[in-house]
Amino acid sequence: MLFNKMSSAFIIEEWRDLWSYKGDFVITCFAYVFSQSSLLSLPKLFIENGGGAFAIAYLVSLLFCCLPLIMMELSIGQQCASAPPKSLFNICPLLAGVGSAFILYSLVISSLLASYVSYILSFLVHLFTNIEEANPPWALCSSEWSTVPCVDGLAINNSGQTSLNNVKEFFDLSVLNVTTRIEESGDLQWMLISGIAGTCVSWSEVVRKSVLLHFYHSTTVVTDVIGEIVELQWSKSSSSRCF
Repeated sequence: MLFNKMSSAFIIEEWRDLWSYKGDFVITCFAYVFSQSSLLSLPKLFIENGGGAFAIAYLVSLLFCCLPLIMMELSIGQQCASAPPKSLFNICPLLAGVGSAFILYSLVISSLLASYVSYILSFLVHLFTNIEEANPPWALCSSEWSTVPCVDGLAINNSGQTSLNNVKEFFDLSVLNVTTRIEESGDLQWMLISGIAGTCVSWSEVVRKSVLLHFYHSTTVVTDVIGEIVELQWSKSSSSRCF
């Protein structure tokens, strides 16, 4: 009974698109869960933080803390079909600020993820510019960027080897230009900057085209409505002349 009273107070915004099928919503949820940044990094996360003991604690916290919050968030979103401030306000007016804070938090996380993805894409740009060569610059230790402990990767055959791998040396000293001390800022890495700039330009083009497409559809709808109004006015005027 309480649920019926609460559900009757919810107002679904008419302009929002709703899911056509339940399967679309389920597939979208799976896409968020099994994204590259979450699923593929789990083995590395377990190994770096203690192995099996950390995996048990991680899975327990996921089962009893994260999943209930996710289910509550999805349930509220599906039931209300409106923005977080309005959804939580429909449940309890005192929670409207929580919805606004959720939007701000989402914006911060989205900006951090965008910078992270741009950084990864800049690495890919650096990779593609050198991968077509017969001998990539990271294949062997080079005097331009390597240090004394650098040893070619094929020469490291035992776990007691203390020398540095040539690939790691190339990534740290050539790609990232890591400095020896924290107070040293180092030089700008123009290859990484160009990769980030290319990502930003591509994203802005996608947003611009989506805005233009929305403007085109809106203009088409307005034009059709105006055409129907004009046609209706002409038909009324012609009928009045006949009478």
